[in-house]
Amino acid sequence: MTLELIHHVGLVVKDLDRSIYFYHDLLGLKFANEPTPWFEGPELEKGVNVKGAKLRQVSLWVDERSTLELIEYASPQPTFNGGAVPNNHRGAAHVCFKDRKSTRLNSSH
Repeated sequence: MTLELIHHVGLVVKDLDRSIYFYHDLLGLKFANEPTPWFEGPELEKGVNVKGAKLRQVSLWVDERSTLELIEYASPQPTFNGGAVPNNHRGAAHVCFKDRKSTRLNSSH
């Protein structure tokens, strides 16, 4: 596989509005999409692998092909004792690569 680009990097944040202020208003990153309202449901739970997930998000352009995704979960912070960081834990991150041979996106958490 030959990687073509980093499609996006996702960060779980405590306060989406405050994060938008920093990345958009202060650093000047442009919106790739407007901030979403809160959303939830079985498809979201499956997609993020978090039971009862409820979140809102925004994506900001880093360059013409890569974005920074900011995600705020409504649920309380999960606790964990070692092992993998839960996907909805504040500070959790993921990176998604695009390879040259397919249009499928591959994520690494």
